[in-house]
Order: sequence, then C-alpha cells, then structure tokens
Amino acid sequence: MPRALSALVGVVASYPRVTLFLAAAIVVAAAGITATGLKFKTSRADLIDPTADFHQRWTHYVERFGDQNDIVVVVEGNRPAAIRSVLDELGGRIEADDRHFRNTLYRIDPSSLRSKGLQYLSPHSLEGLASQLEVYSPVLEGNWKRAGLQLYIQNLSHFLRKADRAGRTEDVQNLLGQCQLLANSLDLFFRDPGDPSSFVSPWPQLVDGGERLAGLDLSVRYLMNRKETMGFLITMPTIVNQDFSGSSASIRRLRQIVDAVGREHESAGIRIGLTGIPILESDEMSRSQRDMSWATLLSFAGVAAILLIGFRGLRHPMLAMLMLLAGIAWTIGFTTLAIGHLTILTISFAALLAGLGIDFAIHFLSRYLALRHEGKDLINALRGTAGTIGTGILTCAATTALAFGAASFTSFLGVAELGVISGAGIVCCALAVFFVLPPLIALADRKRTATNLPRPLQARALRWVTREVPWPLALAGLCVAIGCLGAAFEWTGGRPKLRVRYDGNLLHMQARGVESVELQDRLFRESDSSLLYAVSLASNPAEARRLQERLAALPSVGKVEDILDFLPAYPASETQLLVQAIHARLSRLAPLPAQLANVNPGDIGDQQLETLHTALSSRSEPAAKQAAASLDRFLDTFAALPVQQQSLLINGYQQAMLRALHGQFAHLLAISNPVPVSADELPAGLRSRFLSPQGDWLLRVFPREQVWDETALATFVEEVRSVDAEATGTPLQNYEAAVQIRDSYLHAGIYAFVVVFGALLVDFLRPVPRLLALASPLLVMGFAFWIRRSGPSVLDQPVVAAGMALAVAVAVSAVFDFRNLSLACLALLPPVLGGGMLLGLMALLRVDFNPANMIVLPLILGIGVDYGVVLVHEYRASDGPFCVAGSTVNALLLTSTTTMAGFGSMLIAAHQGLVSLGLVLLLGIVCVLFVALVPVSALLTGISLTRRTDSRESPARIGLPSPRPPSASAAGPGPHFRDWVDAGTVPPAAIVTER
Repeated sequence: MPRALSALVGVVASYPRVTLFLAAAIVVAAAGITATGLKFKTSRADLIDPTADFHQRWTHYVERFGDQNDIVVVVEGNRPAAIRSVLDELGGRIEADDRHFRNTLYRIDPSSLRSKGLQYLSPHSLEGLASQLEVYSPVLEGNWKRAGLQLYIQNLSHFLRKADRAGRTEDVQNLLGQCQLLANSLDLFFRDPGDPSSFVSPWPQLVDGGERLAGLDLSVRYLMNRKETMGFLITMPTIVNQDFSGSSASIRRLRQIVDAVGREHESAGIRIGLTGIPILESDEMSRSQRDMSWATLLSFAGVAAILLIGFRGLRHPMLAMLMLLAGIAWTIGFTTLAIGHLTILTISFAALLAGLGIDFAIHFLSRYLALRHEGKDLINALRGTAGTIGTGILTCAATTALAFGAASFTSFLGVAELGVISGAGIVCCALAVFFVLPPLIALADRKRTATNLPRPLQARALRWVTREVPWPLALAGLCVAIGCLGAAFEWTGGRPKLRVRYDGNLLHMQARGVESVELQDRLFRESDSSLLYAVSLASNPAEARRLQERLAALPSVGKVEDILDFLPAYPASETQLLVQAIHARLSRLAPLPAQLANVNPGDIGDQQLETLHTALSSRSEPAAKQAAASLDRFLDTFAALPVQQQSLLINGYQQAMLRALHGQFAHLLAISNPVPVSADELPAGLRSRFLSPQGDWLLRVFPREQVWDETALATFVEEVRSVDAEATGTPLQNYEAAVQIRDSYLHAGIYAFVVVFGALLVDFLRPVPRLLALASPLLVMGFAFWIRRSGPSVLDQPVVAAGMALAVAVAVSAVFDFRNLSLACLALLPPVLGGGMLLGLMALLRVDFNPANMIVLPLILGIGVDYGVVLVHEYRASDGPFCVAGSTVNALLLTSTTTMAGFGSMLIAAHQGLVSLGLVLLLGIVCVLFVALVPVSALLTGISLTRRTDSRESPARIGLPSPRPPSASAAGPGPHFRDWVDAGTVPPAAIVTER
C-alpha cells in the first residue's frame, strides 16, 4: 500500500493540470447533478422510517385529516368584550385569505341545530314527554279551561290523595314537587304584583329533569379560557413547506396580519401572540439559522487564525480548503444520486466533513512541509508523504467512514441517512487528499525552495517530556482520564449510576426568551390546554363515545375534545319516530284564547287552596312542609287584599300561567324538527378537525401535565395506548422519535465501535492471524445459529450478535498476534478513554445529552480513532526508541483546535441545542486530544524502549529514501536521536544505521 500511494501521488503531482482538470470536471458534473436533482425536506416526519408502525399510524391519520398542526393566535386582555372584538377582526382577515389559511376557527355557532333539540334526549325521556303530551291533549286542541288555575289546584289535591291511597311513592313525590312549584309561584307573584319578573311558572318541565334541554348549549361560543382573559384563534397554513430559514409564506403572512391588528388595539391593552407547533418549529429554525450564521463567521475567523499560526501563512491552508470543497462537492453529487434529498438533520453533513475532512489535509501538509525542510524536493516530498502517512490516512478514512456507515443499520431514518452521507463524504475527502491536494501543492510550490516554505510548530516541550519520562507521564495521564471518568458516576443503592442522562425535552433546546415558547407555557397554565395531544380514531359515533369515556378516566389525561357534544347521544333509529310523533301532536297546538272565564277569589282562596294547604301541613316530607309554608304566606297576603284587587290579581296570575304553558308547548314545537341531525350542519372549521371525509371520528386527548418532559410523556403514551393501541398524535410521534434517536445513536455507536475495531484488526494484524480473526466469528456465529435451530435467541438482536462476533475476533487475535492486537487497542484508546473523560466533564458541568448534541458521539469516535491510528502508524513505521514527530503533534493540534474553533463558536448562540452541541464537542475534542498526546504517545514511547529492532516496516523496506543523520556511531543513537527529535522527525533508517 505505501508503494502504491507513493507512486499514485508521484503521477498526479507530475501532471498537476491534467489531474486538476479531471477533478474540476467531476466537481462541475456533481454541481450540475445537484442543481437539477437534489431536493430539500424540512419536515421532521422525513427523519422517520416510513415503515415504522408508529409512523404508519401517523400517516394513516394524516391521509384522512391532513396535517392538523394548528397555528394558535392568542389574544390577551382584561376585557372579554374587547378580546371577542379582536378575535372577530382577526378571524375576518384570516378567513378572507384562503390562499394562505384554511379551517380557521375562533368561535362556534351551533344555532342551526336548535330546531332539532329533542333529538338530543334519550328514548326514555322522549317516551315520557309523549306520555305527558297525551295528558295535555285536550289543552293542545284548544280546551284551555282544563289548564285553568282552579281546575289545576283541584287536580293536584285529587291526584295526591289518590296516589297516597295507592301507595305510589314516586307519583307522590312528583305531585309534591308540583305543589311546591305552585305555592312558590303564587307567593312570589303576590309579594310584588307590579313587577312582571316576579312571575315564575308553576308548570313542571315536560322533559325529564335529568336531561333538561337547558343543558344543551347551542349559543355562540368563542374559544376562550375560563377566566376570559385569553382568546384563541386556530388556523392551518395552506403553505406548509418551510425553507431552511424556518419560515413559510403562510407564517409570514400571518405575522403581518397579527402585527397590523395588534398595533390598532395596542392602546386598549390587547396583546396578540403566536404559538403552536408550526410556529415553534419556525422560531427554532429561524433562530438556529441566525445563530449558525454568526457562528459560521466566527468559526471561519477562528479557523483561519489557527491555520495562519500553525502553518505560518495562508497559502497551504487555502489549498486545504480547496481540497475540502472538492470533497464536499463530490459528496453532494453522491447524495443526489444515492438518496436524492437532504433533511434538517442530514444538512449537517457539511459541518461534519469540515471538522473531519480537513484533518486529512492538515496531516498531509504537516508531513509534506517537514520533509521539504529535511531537504527533499517537491515531488519526492509529496511521494514520501504519501508513502509514510498515506496508509494511516486511508485507515483513518476507512474506520471513520465505517463508523458513520454503521448508522445505516439503525431504525431512525434521519440518523441512517446521515451515516451514509457522512461516510461517503469521508471517503470523498480522503480521495481528494491524494488526487486534488498533491497537484495543488505541486502548482503552488513548484518555484519555492524549502527556505521559502513555512516551518510548522514542533511542540518541543511536550515531546521532550514524552521522551524523557514516558512511563510517569503515561501514568499521570491515565490517572487524570480515569479520574474524569469516575466523576461521571455516582453510587446509588450500592450501584454506580451514570450522572449524565438523556434529556428529550425539546423545549430545553429552544432559545430563552422566544415568545412562542413562553406563550405556550402560559397557555397551558391559564387554560389547561396543551399544544400536544394524542389522537384516537373511531369508525362510528358509538365507538367514539366508548373511547371518550375510557380515555377521560385515565389519570394522565386532562380532557378529551371531540364533536360528540354537538351531536345526539342516541342514533336516529331510536329517536326519530318518537320525535315525529311529538312533532305531529305539537303541530296542532291551538292558540291561546284572549280571555278565560274569571276566577272567583273566594273559591280559590277559601276553599281549594285552604284544602291543599291543610293536606300539605299534615305531611312530613320536606317538599310538603316547604310548600305549606309558601302557601301559608300567600294566603295571609291574599286575605289582606280587598276583594276587587284579589279578583284582578288572581285572574292576572291565571293568564300568566296559561301563557307560560303555551310558551312551553311552543318551545317544544320549535325544537321538534324530526329530520336527523347531521355533522354536516356543524361549522366547517370544527367539523373538518374531528370528522374525516372517509367517516373517521377523531378524539383529541390532552395530557393533564406538560408532556415535553420524557417521564410525563412516557406515562401519558403508555396510558393512552392501554385504551387505544392505534392512537397517534404529536406527543406519541415525539416519544417514539426520541426513543429511536436515542437508541439509534446508541446502536450506531456500538456498531461503529465493532466495525472500527474490526478495521483496525485488518490493518494491524499479520496475514495469518488476520485471516483467522475474520473467519472465526463467522464460524462461531454460524454454529450458534445452527444449534439454536428454532425459537428466539439473544443472537437475533444485531447489537448482541455484533458484540459477540467482535469478542471472538479479539480472542483469536490475542492468541495468535497479541502484540498487534495491543497496538489496535492503543489506537482505540483516544476515543474510548476520551469519551469517558467527556462523560465526567459533562457530569461536572451538568450538561446532559439531547437530540441536538447526540450527533457528537460518532464525530468523537471518528476523530479519536484518527488520532490513535496516526500515532500507532508512526510508531510502527519506526524502529528503536520512538517519539512522536513534531509534524504529527502540529497536525493533531491544528486538526483539534480548528474543530474546536468551528464548533465552539456555537457557544455564542441563543438556541440551547446549538450551545450544548458546541460545548459537548469542544469538551470531547479536548479529551481525545489529551489522551492521544499524553498517555498514548507516552505509552508508545515507553513500549519502544523495550522492543527489539525490527526493520520490516521501515521506509527503506518500502522503497522510500531514508535520510541519514549528520553523524552516526555504533554506540547507538545517543545525542543524535535527540537532535532528530528536536528537528521534528525521527528517521527510522538512521536509527537502524546507528544501532
């Protein structure tokens, strides 16, 4: 491999213009493919595997109801009338703009259903009403004398005695209730006969008291909280595709309307704000883009400053950037052909490649400049660079690409696509190192001598300490790393528990002070409503009612919204004939006569009412006693009046009494329309949210607590699914997606570790042990699958199977090639031990993992492996005492500090997700760099002091010229070794000559 890479770079450097022309042609072709074929998907649903069960349920719901993520306009004020007025104005403007909005709802007017009110009663109540109307049939046909006061009192006394003798307790209670109504009505009327409002009807309600029509609220209702301090308008945007700035035409238009109306009513103390899932996502993306723009400018300035210091000039950093741009362009072309789109997650691949791809160029440039200063000419320096570190670059690229590629096996589509694109990008950047960077250097440095080239930093102090006291330095470094790792755990119940947790609360990642976030919190506190709700679908109203009762009884459910309250509880097949019969009887309602025969006050007061009063006074029931007391007061008042006034008032009372009964009949006639109630009569904005064109009935299940927190969300999801396993909705999507993201990153990390370790074994082991290490897992796993024959097994889990395969390969390698296995483990020490240090620092700083910063894990693994592979490859290429070369230290410092500058610039962001991403990556790079430069390099130096000389892999063996030291002595390297270390390079062949 070193010979091939050396020859390849020699050819492309000898013909730089031809090579760059071909590379540029590929870049142009990739740009053309991208411009015509690449699509952008900004929906979070595009990150989820469409074959996942929970996503198919969501898709089924969206197919029937559309995307029902409402935008919520919140109007706040102290006067309910002013809030309603603003809602009317906003509603009028938004409803008129059907190009941007649909299904706008801010008030509910079900008045069209009032004529069908009887259909909302139960069949039992309707049967009772029909029976009572049968009793009143003579009155309905015009015999109003039967409803006169004198006959009414006589009937009450007669039927009360009759019910008593028959022992019909229920009838007795009903008659006593009627007596109480009559007594109270007379008492109130005669207290203030001049006040028309003092009359209260003595007639009982004809509808069963348990199901009064008064309970059916068919008045116009605005969407307001209970205190009437907040009014709500909900609407759906017709243009939902957001650009990567986080906005859409509908959202921009709505903000214009809200701003205009808000300015007009600002003096009235009205405040108008926007929230809802579309607004939260828009604000999040908009703030993220603004923060990223500033962070990008800062990162470019920081990276440029670091490269300027590291390479003592701008020419070679610019060459590295051109190489990186070519690699990214090739990657975008590959993405267009292989996947066809970018999502809000995979768009970050460019940042990942900027952090990893540039590292290859820095390593190449550092070694190239070191060789030029050793006296090599341009072409030989390029060939020597490819021959000495080319294999390490390819190994780094392969392990990192495989680490990202392992994410393609995860269940979360967004992570899988990011893994494929980033893995391919790493390969493209590695190819660009050998096909683009050498010809660029050849053209830029063709007329420059070594004295005109910058000399990178040599890090002499660190290398001196490493050389002089390797074992104490390694021990000290390991102690620091293990101490940081220990800080990541705490003892709970006698067991270690990780202090760093996964925080899936998306609000914790939002920027502080964002109006839509604060408004949704206030909305939940003051209106008991949430932007997140589960969705349950039913095929018919009866099933919907059953689901509604069971869901409302769940402890974690605050309320269930549906349109069932606006529709009859009983099907038309059970009530229509009864309503038709009632309507037919009431339609014959005779008009009220102008005047009935006058009532004799003496007959009413001295005879009938006194008789009724005596009967009631002898009874012990509370209703009877209360009625007797009211009658007693009335009789006292009545007796004190002159006879003429008694006659005038008692006849006036009878007229009012008859008018009340006639009004009750007329009201029943007005609500007895027998045509069945249809959901089509409901307002369109309400109907479309709860009834699909296919006939599905929707229930919105709102949580009792905020479910942005994962614990409350898990409880809510579990309870809702215990009632309806097919339930879906935004909180359930968030829960499943969060679980998939967390598990996908975890599984991707395991797969990546297995694949990277396997790649290192392939690279480091000798041929025969390598073959045995690769074949043994296949044989063992095949035998294990064969003997289990049938039934479930732990091997059915890919993570377990991959771990067992790696364990077998490591065991075989330990038996047949322990030395090279140890080197592979040392190459893995930076990401493994550095990752442990990262956990400790996160615990100390109280930083948790979240969906934004979890992407750091594969990045840390890739960078850490690169650092380890570079050091171990340099160690293997040397003989005798080893000390990391100055060019290598310079390259590691530059790659790490540029990455830290790039991502550390996110710390200035207001979006907390970006802040956590930048902070975790910054800490991670510091940790892996510390492990690589201190314990790993010290361990390699210490090990080299005890090994025997083995020149099999020296540059002289692979056809590269070996520089000789200024002088040599058979006494060993002595001071000359230190001279070469101070110069920045340890020439292996020279050490062999000295020994």
